[in-house]
Amino acid sequence: KKLYSVNHAKYNFIKRNVELDPDIARELYSDKSYYSATRLNTYANCPFGHFMQYGLGAKEREEYEIQAKDTGTYAHEVIQRFCRKVTSWDSMDDDKCTEYVSEIVSDTLDKINSSDLRDKEMTADILSRMGDTVTNAAKAVLKSIKCGQFTIDSCEKKVSVKLSDNIELGGIIDRLDVCRHDGVNEYRIIDYKTGSKAFSVADIYNGLDMQPVIYALAMEMADDKAVISGMYYGMVHNDFAEAESTARPQTILNSLKKNTAYNGITFMGNDIDKPIPYEELDRVEFEPSRQEEGVFIVEKKGVTSYGATLRTRPEGQMLIDKVRQNIITADRDIRNGKIDIAPLTDTNSSACTFCQFSRICRFDEEFKTERTIQEKDSEIWDILEEEI
Repeated sequence: KKLYSVNHAKYNFIKRNVELDPDIARELYSDKSYYSATRLNTYANCPFGHFMQYGLGAKEREEYEIQAKDTGTYAHEVIQRFCRKVTSWDSMDDDKCTEYVSEIVSDTLDKINSSDLRDKEMTADILSRMGDTVTNAAKAVLKSIKCGQFTIDSCEKKVSVKLSDNIELGGIIDRLDVCRHDGVNEYRIIDYKTGSKAFSVADIYNGLDMQPVIYALAMEMADDKAVISGMYYGMVHNDFAEAESTARPQTILNSLKKNTAYNGITFMGNDIDKPIPYEELDRVEFEPSRQEEGVFIVEKKGVTSYGATLRTRPEGQMLIDKVRQNIITADRDIRNGKIDIAPLTDTNSSACTFCQFSRICRFDEEFKTERTIQEKDSEIWDILEEEI
């Protein structure tokens, strides 16, 4: 029925307009829409790609092979099992982290080897070689908990909220930390990343990679005592670093630390022109940790200041409200039949680079309009202020 409706939109076909009649769009997507962060990211990357995947339900022919996303899934699973296994973070140290992860990996390998999984030897080998990487990530989890007053509230927390009568948001938060004090629940959102994607507020502003902010919005809507402390990518990278042969040992160590760093934004204080409240700083990260090397907050010469990774709570709320508006706008455009071949390009790559539908839209190459992200991260906060 979907294909029949699209094929009979003769006016659009004859005129070669890349759009759908709103009535056809409603048949494709129904009156009520469920949005995950992945779906919204697909639309922001390219409306035509979203139409192919979520409108027509097109997908690549499945081929069995171990891909990068599969190793990411394994890493996620090991970290989640590690967090659930720990009963007391106070009694944990790096040696216990190594022991726990080793037990989890060994148990997983036994299950793989005794299964009827195709190419199980290859799968087991990949997981085995990931052991050191995941162990370092587990140690980073321990450090992130011990450095302040937050505890892990839940791992793989499912969230589902209604943004409006027609829009529902849902997804799974990799890790949700909480610090309960003074009648509020202060949350920080952590999304584990095995790729090289950096946390970018410019991307979020333009509708890309909104996942951690969407989850922050969901927590605000689900809990009337919620306060958002921060949102981060927890990096889970290979345990090696690129370096020149003449590089100093400390330089190499600093590069290795980036493989398990927490990249994102911390929110505290209400006025960027006033001193940062140190009681809020200590909840996130105690002073010794801040001064040594920092997990969430890095002090320079004993001073913490607002900057790229530390913003005020009102600024955090502006970002959340912007994402809310992005979602409402995307839903409106989808319902109105917007399916432009309009891939978004950033400084690193184009949405076309890994698009599974690139061979299809080349047929309409003359209608392709590439979009680029013009704003810099440092400019977003002033832009948000002006939009209020």
